[in-house]
Amino acid sequence: NLRRGREIPEDAVRMDRMTRWGNPFKDGTREENIAKHMAYLREEWKRDAVTREMIRGMARKIKNGEDVHVSCWCYPLPCHLDNWEKAVMALVEKGLV
Repeated sequence: NLRRGREIPEDAVRMDRMTRWGNPFKDGTREENIAKHMAYLREEWKRDAVTREMIRGMARKIKNGEDVHVSCWCYPLPCHLDNWEKAVMALVEKGLV
């Protein structure tokens, strides 16, 4: 969490709206925007090599027992990072990394 007073690991990847990894949707409810982001992330996986490599890189770290640190402003509320986690864990669980 990027809120003041929270310790953020040095290797944390910032994934808020100020970065390419943030949720570009903000016109609906939190739940609607997170759902829109999941569809968007699926499309990004198909069309964008950088997104695919980011997800694969996170999955490789998890598979190797390493921690993956990301930061956003939402925690502890539901967040688009939940979608990233689902994408990463799907690769790990299916043995695709």
